[in-house]
Amino acid sequence: MNIKELGRKVFKIICPTYKQSLKIKQLAEENNILLEENRKTLKEFEGIFEAFKASTQDYMETSRLSIICLQEHINLIEGKTTRVENNMVDKMLFDVELASIKLQAKENFWRLYPKNNDKIRKIQHTTNYLLENFARICEENNIAYWIQGGTLLGAIRHNGFIPWDDDADVGMMRQDLNKLKEILKKNEEFELSDFYHFDAPLCRMPKFIMKDYKITCFIDVFVYDYCEITNDSTKEDYWEEYKLIRQKVVDDMICLAPSLEKYYAHEIISNKQDLVKIEQIFKYYNSEFPKFKNVNGIIWSIDNFTSDWKRIFDLDFIFPLQTVKFEGRDYSTPRYPKAYLKMQYDDFMEIPEDIGIQKHQRYTPEEMDKITTFLKEKGISE
Repeated sequence: MNIKELGRKVFKIICPTYKQSLKIKQLAEENNILLEENRKTLKEFEGIFEAFKASTQDYMETSRLSIICLQEHINLIEGKTTRVENNMVDKMLFDVELASIKLQAKENFWRLYPKNNDKIRKIQHTTNYLLENFARICEENNIAYWIQGGTLLGAIRHNGFIPWDDDADVGMMRQDLNKLKEILKKNEEFELSDFYHFDAPLCRMPKFIMKDYKITCFIDVFVYDYCEITNDSTKEDYWEEYKLIRQKVVDDMICLAPSLEKYYAHEIISNKQDLVKIEQIFKYYNSEFPKFKNVNGIIWSIDNFTSDWKRIFDLDFIFPLQTVKFEGRDYSTPRYPKAYLKMQYDDFMEIPEDIGIQKHQRYTPEEMDKITTFLKEKGISE
């Protein structure tokens, strides 16, 4: 075998090995880069975790200290009980002081309760954008509204959203609602549309939404009508009469349902014939209520879902409206917001059994992607 042939043979052996070694070297370099990126990611994650752990420890430690201080204070006061048992005035003062401490403990608990930082917070940011614009449009056009329900509870207890809540509730008089609908017909970004629902609870719910239906967040607008109240007994009678009218609306709608194009469930009705039939029923029964302010009460509208508590108020219990902070902005509230919450929730500072449980609309991954994009475009973040 000559040198040339030997060279070829050696080359055939060495060349694939050399190419393979180059490939191995390239993979090693890529793996090193990937490993370094993973190390950075891991370091960032460790930092986030440590920050989360520290904030959790701070929260737990503060809560622990609050509980210790509370218990010591209670023990101190309960030590007085032996001295006040036979003294009615001291006993009353003792009860007031103890109640005050317990309330302070609850307020501290809710003040320290952390905000949500997952997808619910993104939904809250988007809903808050809607609420800010709803309030702005109302204020610019001298339209009265007030936050209520979970939104009012969040404002009083958390200075913003209840951490596990994902929508917003406002109330307004029917005349103001109709005025707002007319104004929004010229608005390019927002609208106020009636959503109809035939299942329990049957209702016609106006929702303040974006005209871009890709974003499905909303504000529920609950309607109120005027009523005449002379005393507490007439308030009871009026509420009983209201419930009868409300039941007639439900019965008529159930009878109407088979003649409609479909069984509507939380949706806008595009079929004009169906819409006319449904609106005739609401129009007929709404004629039972006064349309002007020369009365002294307001009542939960028959358009809304059936209420599990008596929503009939003296006019001066709601008006003049007050303001409260919610997510850093002032919003209108009923004149006596805490008394209003007491009527709806009783002890609204108590820790509920369903704490942390999201109750409302569930958003798909596609909807969450659109919300994330929307927030980035608007420059909205925590």
